[in-house]
Amino acid sequence: MTVLERPCPCGSAHRLIADVESRLDDVFTYPGGQAVHPHVFASVLRRDPGVVEYQVRQAPAGAEVLVVGAPADPAALARAAAAELARMGVPGPAVEVTVVDHLERQATGKVRRFLPLPAASPARSG
Repeated sequence: MTVLERPCPCGSAHRLIADVESRLDDVFTYPGGQAVHPHVFASVLRRDPGVVEYQVRQAPAGAEVLVVGAPADPAALARAAAAELARMGVPGPAVEVTVVDHLERQATGKVRRFLPLPAASPARSG
């Protein structure tokens, strides 16, 4: 975090900080170059009080979302996430939401919330 030495233009008396950058490995980049921040998915999923935990796996044209809990309407969550992706410029996004009993955890016990597609491998000449 970087504290800035100028006042906030909004007039707040609190200290102003520079934008906090997210982990770059959590950003989903789709064909065509549309970069989608994880907040796009998190904001949709956190609105449903029945979603206890989630993991979003990038798919070529959208995402596969695993949720633990009892979401009110998984299909509605999928439609809302797809609408957000379309708003971000992803053409014809497809999002699937699946309710699961648990999510796979890393050795640390944490769940990796956002799993982008692996970067494209360089073409090999042969």
